[in-house]
Amino acid sequence: MYYNIKPKGKKEFNIGIGILRVFLSFMVIITHLYDQKKVQQNIYILYYHIPTFFLLSFFYNFKTLISFNIDKIKMRFERIVIPYFSWCIICWILNNIYFYLFKIKRRHSLMDFFNNLLNGRIFNIVLWFQNNLIILTIIFLIIILLFKNNYRYILIALGILSYVLQYSEINYKFFRRNLPHQYYITYGRIAENFPHALTGFYI
Repeated sequence: MYYNIKPKGKKEFNIGIGILRVFLSFMVIITHLYDQKKVQQNIYILYYHIPTFFLLSFFYNFKTLISFNIDKIKMRFERIVIPYFSWCIICWILNNIYFYLFKIKRRHSLMDFFNNLLNGRIFNIVLWFQNNLIILTIIFLIIILLFKNNYRYILIALGILSYVLQYSEINYKFFRRNLPHQYYITYGRIAENFPHALTGFYI
């Protein structure tokens, strides 16, 4: 059971999903920081946070994506793009401080910065998620704006294609063979996460 709270003048808040977000965020911490050998028997349950976060994101942004409202779409991109760029800049500055001031080896060049913008994995590897979120949002918007009333069929077709590419391992092998590690491990996940985003969109 969950409860909805709607303070006066504000959007409705779903307590159940709020608690779920806390739990999923904790799972992110566990997968990145905890000794995986100690949780090896239950490790697979930890990976549900990524699919669920994509599902929730597109569930909540369904109305924005189909609104054809430029202001709403612009606000959506501000919420996901500004933090991405901001953390890339912050991490680059910190790495330069570590490298030049404290003499600690850190990737700090301008090339590293631009690569981090493109793949989200040089300075702070968790930014790959935001990278995928931005790309998937762009893909959804392009399809919706181009095909309008027929966008549903295109999205479903791409969802089926994503499953085929994923479970045939064509997707994994293609990106691993043709891109450097930081790029294939980011862009190779787009086809894997597309079905999760599509599920949230249609729910």
